[in-house]
Amino acid sequence: MKIYRTLCLGAAIALPQLALAELPMANDALGQAESALDFCSKANPKAAAKYKVRGKTLVRNTSEKDLADARSSGEYKDTYNAVKTVLGKLSKDEAAKICSDALESK
Repeated sequence: MKIYRTLCLGAAIALPQLALAELPMANDALGQAESALDFCSKANPKAAAKYKVRGKTLVRNTSEKDLADARSSGEYKDTYNAVKTVLGKLSKDEAAKICSDALESK
């Protein structure tokens, strides 16, 4: 189960970097990635700036209007909250490990 969570978090952060569209992912994928990054920023405040940079990288070349539209969608909100719930159940040690691994992956 820990491996599955690690893989999901890593995929949520790395996958969008491979996309070529103006909004580099579907609304639910954006919600998943941003929820994971927000969670890790809170779980590891010392690395919050690194997570913020990773988040900006995910949506580079995307207009503010497109981002606002995506973030207001039901898919985004549902996925964001679902990921937040799942990650919130992790122990501090599990969260630290997963978030640390996510920063190291490119």
